[in-house]
Amino acid sequence: MLHVAIPFTDEVVFNPAEQVEEIVVNRFDEVRGAIHINVKSFHVEGIAVYMIKLKCPESVLISAKMTRAAWLMNFTLNGELNISGVNSLIDMIAKAGTHHSLVPVTTGSFDIIIQGNVTLFFVGLSNDIVSKLLSREEEESLKQILNVIPARVTTSAMSGILAAVKHCAENNCLHRIFLAAKMLELLFLDIEQLKGTEEAMRPVVRTEDLEKLQLAKMLIAKDLQYPCSLIELAHKVGLNDFKLKKGFKEAFGTTVFGHLYHLRMEKAKAMLATARYSISDIAHEIGYKNAHHFTAAFKKKYGYLPSRSNR
Repeated sequence: MLHVAIPFTDEVVFNPAEQVEEIVVNRFDEVRGAIHINVKSFHVEGIAVYMIKLKCPESVLISAKMTRAAWLMNFTLNGELNISGVNSLIDMIAKAGTHHSLVPVTTGSFDIIIQGNVTLFFVGLSNDIVSKLLSREEEESLKQILNVIPARVTTSAMSGILAAVKHCAENNCLHRIFLAAKMLELLFLDIEQLKGTEEAMRPVVRTEDLEKLQLAKMLIAKDLQYPCSLIELAHKVGLNDFKLKKGFKEAFGTTVFGHLYHLRMEKAKAMLATARYSISDIAHEIGYKNAHHFTAAFKKKYGYLPSRSNR
């Protein structure tokens, strides 16, 4: 059996024979009959990179252990690997020029059966790192997309990063800062690709529901000072609140409250441009009871304080 502890640990154990003592190292080259595996791993705080060459003509059972919650990316550089889960629904083929991403819900062990001849570039970024870079809404949205998206094409930009890191690793000049920077860049490209895939997969809203959602947009714009609650708005357009929330996001790419926020800030910006209104007047006009809350919201949207808009 092949035991792999990932990520953020040096443990990689290769032991296809039942009675052979386990080998625990972070770099090794092992041959057992027709099965050959070569692993190099590199670790920076919160980031683990594994370069794996695997020749496995026969099916081999792997027991993998997640020691920390992480964003996982597996790039197949060449060859092909068949992967199927033991007592799970995992069933996939890793082909050259493609990659898979995964965000396991929990840590722990899971078993898979593999067969093939491949070179893999495997990356794990701790959940602590990812959570600092993404909003909670973004993170949850991306996790949901990953559950339904198959392998994706490895872009030229991604391939360039992999090649650069691989070159430095082979020439013993891989600096920790360089590795961390490149893996974060790889994460960014992965997320951007996922967002593009989400747009392509966005379901088409039914015509009758779309008309109701368009009416909801009009009602939101009609009264920014005293907007309806979500339930009131849903009742006015003839949808339940769940359909309103879900359909609005699918049709317009934002939430009901996100759209309200955008309209409020746009109106505030227009009012500021006239130089005829005080900050308090504008805050009141667009539905903020507290001018400080409006100021914070405006700065979050545009990156500067409303008091500086005419300077």
